[in-house]
Amino acid sequence: MDKQEALRIIISSREQARVGGYLLWMAIILVGGIGWLFWKWYAFLIAVVVGLIFGFVYSTLEGERVQRITGLAFYEIENLYKEHVRDHRKTR
Repeated sequence: MDKQEALRIIISSREQARVGGYLLWMAIILVGGIGWLFWKWYAFLIAVVVGLIFGFVYSTLEGERVQRITGLAFYEIENLYKEHVRDHRKTR
């Protein structure tokens, strides 16, 4: 796979994860707040801990999926993305 195609997949995956993360945290805050109001105060804490665990697992699985699709190692993916960001900032 060429660098441009790999970079497109990496950027797409990061954007999808960012949007999913925002939605996840909004849902956690909502569920935890409702649990706090109608059940016990620690429902919010439980919701946050479950959200952190879910976020970690999702991030790990998404990283492995990108590695499998692109055929690049994790550090190569990060270096390619950082190079893209650095080049993009220079052209601004």
